[in-house]
Amino acid sequence: MKFQQHVEKQWYGKPHWLRLLSPLSFVFGRLAANRRKRLHATAQKLPVPVIVIGNIMVGGTGKTPVIMALVKLLQARGFSPAVISRGFGGSLTAGSPQAVFLVEKVDPALYGDEPSLIYSACNVPVYTGRNRRQAAKQAIAGGANVVLSDDGLQHYALPRSFEIAVQDGERGLGNGKLLPVGPLRELPERLAEVDHVLINGTKSWPEIAKFNPKTSIASLSPTAWVNVKTGERLSIEKHPWGDRAVCAVAAIGNPERFFASLAQLDVALSRHPFTDHHRFTVNDFAPMGDLPVVMTAKDAVKCQTFAKDNWWYLAVDMVLPKKLIEQVVQHCEQFAKPATASDKKDKDKE
Repeated sequence: MKFQQHVEKQWYGKPHWLRLLSPLSFVFGRLAANRRKRLHATAQKLPVPVIVIGNIMVGGTGKTPVIMALVKLLQARGFSPAVISRGFGGSLTAGSPQAVFLVEKVDPALYGDEPSLIYSACNVPVYTGRNRRQAAKQAIAGGANVVLSDDGLQHYALPRSFEIAVQDGERGLGNGKLLPVGPLRELPERLAEVDHVLINGTKSWPEIAKFNPKTSIASLSPTAWVNVKTGERLSIEKHPWGDRAVCAVAAIGNPERFFASLAQLDVALSRHPFTDHHRFTVNDFAPMGDLPVVMTAKDAVKCQTFAKDNWWYLAVDMVLPKKLIEQVVQHCEQFAKPATASDKKDKDKE
């Protein structure tokens, strides 16, 4: 973890010894460009809108909350969306490259933490697998008329009709270098090619917005404290643990964003960052004793089986800008007509 923090300090600052790896960045960029050109040319279009929500940098930028907000938006508009995901960390998706699994229960050990969270929060079909194109085909065969890909901007074998790049408004583009010298999977100019750039935060607006006129700002809005063990929801206005300090736990791409959110809610905390997608066990919490614990919703789905009574997670909603909502709905309506109220009644009669 310390080595990772040291590398990230240079990614989002000045790359000192990492400059020695500049030849690798050049090779990485050439290979990525060649792969994109090869796969993009052979990707066959699918009969429904395929919306990719990804980013051009490593680490967390808020993609999963955006996915969940879009799912709820499309469901409210009468569409039947499905989500496809790599299912990182799930034992099922570690197997055959071609296998695709429909999430049937909340089980991060099987399906991965993000698919389990999306399935639990949105009541939407979620398909996990390393082959995203195959996952999209199975989602369509299952009745989806819109497919949302959680991450996958660089998975060019997946045909897509709409791309959303979600960028961290606090960390921006880092030092602007490709891996391994910097945090970028693709050069910043890639942002000019997507259909919409969504910035999670405001600090880096000038740096990112210059690449694409269709850029807007989203924000995470805390909504409740939810008990990890019981599911009890309490008002965000009052801390369930009183005035005690809490152990703040985060195994996400950018733990500091979560810790900063808690600080803004006047939570006294000690920081406990873990690597992204860390598979928690009860031993991870042994040093915390009986102190109250606060975590993210993504981490909570992995801790429900051994959670204590005073463990909570912060529920948040992603507030999408009107510009993006209009753009997505208009795009989907070009492919799939939403079901009307009478259509739903006829289907219920059947």
